Amino acid sequence: MQIVDFSTEGRLGDFETIMRTQGDLIIGTLLRTTPVFTLKNDSREQQIAKAVVREVKIVDRKISVVLLSNSK
Repeated sequence: MQIVDFSTEGRLGDFETIMRTQGDLIIGTLLRTTPVFTLKNDSREQQIAKAVVREVKIVDRKISVVLLSNSK
């Protein structure tokens, strides 16, 4: 995670300084610990996902989705 361009034109004062010095770390940590997407509870999509998806993760900057297999 790297912030390439960030400017609030000075409107955020100290917050802008913090984001310039620690933003990569803060946002990177949030992205590693917070889901980027969610499904509504008890939705058909969530039920299907729970039935077929074993794992979702980021590998080499790409989303990796591992599906459950019927074979053992």
